[in-house]
Amino acid sequence: TVFPAVGNHESSPVNSFAPPFITGKDSHQWLRDSLAENWKRWLPEDTQETIKKGAYYTTLIRPGLRLISLNMNYGDDSNWWLLVNNTDPADQLAWLRDTLQAAENAGEKVQIIGHQPPSGLMKAFSWAYHKIANRYASTIVAQIFGHSHVDKMAVFFDETQKDLPIGAFYIGPSLTPDGGGDGLNPAYRIFTQDGNRAGTTHALLDHETYYLNLTEVDATKVVTWKKEYLATEAYEMKGIQPRDWADLLVRMASDDTLVERYHRYTSHSHVTSGCDASCKKSILCQMRSTRSKDKSQCEDMTEEELASHELLMAKQDRC
Repeated sequence: TVFPAVGNHESSPVNSFAPPFITGKDSHQWLRDSLAENWKRWLPEDTQETIKKGAYYTTLIRPGLRLISLNMNYGDDSNWWLLVNNTDPADQLAWLRDTLQAAENAGEKVQIIGHQPPSGLMKAFSWAYHKIANRYASTIVAQIFGHSHVDKMAVFFDETQKDLPIGAFYIGPSLTPDGGGDGLNPAYRIFTQDGNRAGTTHALLDHETYYLNLTEVDATKVVTWKKEYLATEAYEMKGIQPRDWADLLVRMASDDTLVERYHRYTSHSHVTSGCDASCKKSILCQMRSTRSKDKSQCEDMTEEELASHELLMAKQDRC
């Protein structure tokens, strides 16, 4: 089964997603109706209403495990329609809160997917999403995004107890070899999840990434996909729960080998340059920053380093 999420290139012009209250000749109802029609092959009938309203939906993957697919374009500052109204223009965040509450009441766990990661969106949307994710951290078992084409992740820390890891989100690698400054190798990821069994947690247990070395393909004219890494092996972790990633952050602070490894995997093993002290600080800041324009997790960085970090993140968050 395929569970789609709308990206920023589906519309015309690119990044342009008019909210549902825009009607007439400027309406984007044509796009939402098209998505609803095309996604019928994978999704049940009860998803049609919210897809037609805002290109978001929820459905059960299996009993006890629910999927929520969000339209993150309603928080993207490249979507100029948000200049008209950027306060939850499609009622999506209110719907997300209500859907998570219903899942909590039913004893369900939830996977969230979307195109753009929340850390790169408009501050109001990003912080509101973060507050919702913080409240329902015990219900959410996965947050998976894309958009930047690079391979990254970040740890969610509790908004009150700021050293308590409560979640993580993943920015999956892309098959598109464009992005990350110097280009990328194509790559894809497979997650392992606690399965459909009595007492399952539905939690993500590990992930492995495969890549295609374009330099080798150019030289040999042979396409061979290779395993790049398994998360628990590469980062010497027992699992990929929030506490495991938070522990990795502590170890990376004093282990440059782990930092270099993360740096290499970001580009799907394409990058050839090393990671200096400034690069290391940027990586550690990125891995613990889950809210847009929030520097609170990067207090050890200078203003110059923060400016360099924000410029790097802005470049990687455009596709």
